[in-house]
Amino acid sequence: MLRLLFLGLALYISARVVGSLMRSPKSTVDVKGHSKKESLDLSKEDVEDVDYKEIK
Repeated sequence: MLRLLFLGLALYISARVVGSLMRSPKSTVDVKGHSKKESLDLSKEDVEDVDYKEIK
C-alpha cells in the first residue's frame, strides 16, 4: 500500500514537471504611446502592380 502511494506521488510530480516544461512562458508586451488614427488613403494615388524577376 505504501509503494502504491509513493508511485502515485512520483507520477504526480513527474507529470507536473513535464507539464511545466511543455507549457510556453507567458510573455506580456507593454505598448506605450498613442496610436495613429489616420488611415492610409491611396484613392488619389497612381498605384500599379509590379512584375518581379526570379533570381536564379
